[in-house]
Amino acid sequence: MSEADADDRSWLTRLDALGWVRAALSEVGRVAASPDPRAVVAGCKRAAGMALNGYLLLEFEAGWGRSYVEHLRAAAEDLRLPEPVRARAKRIVEAEPPQATLVQIRSPRATGELVEATKDVIAWVYAEVVARHGHEPPR
Repeated sequence: MSEADADDRSWLTRLDALGWVRAALSEVGRVAASPDPRAVVAGCKRAAGMALNGYLLLEFEAGWGRSYVEHLRAAAEDLRLPEPVRARAKRIVEAEPPQATLVQIRSPRATGELVEATKDVIAWVYAEVVARHGHEPPR
């Protein structure tokens, strides 16, 4: 990868920070009611990663990677983030969908906790966006 490719942030600037938060809220809202635990796990990872894209627009860190799961792994370890946010990111990134070869009983509570952890990450990013702009940025 060339230096120019490594510096290309077009994937990140597709939306503004608040736009990424909105996209994340839409995604978690879509999957929260899904009866499919695999869809909930994948959707929560995607939603939290989208929100973290918004944070990366505020505080770019190349080491966080480009994928949503890379963002979650990095957020779970980044000591600059509040401990509760790191814990929620870790919970989300470590969530495993049920394996197709095993029958697993999953309670709505388990997927509900994952959805709530995702909403917590999104809420933190939203608070950071508002704090940096002094108010909710215009749409």
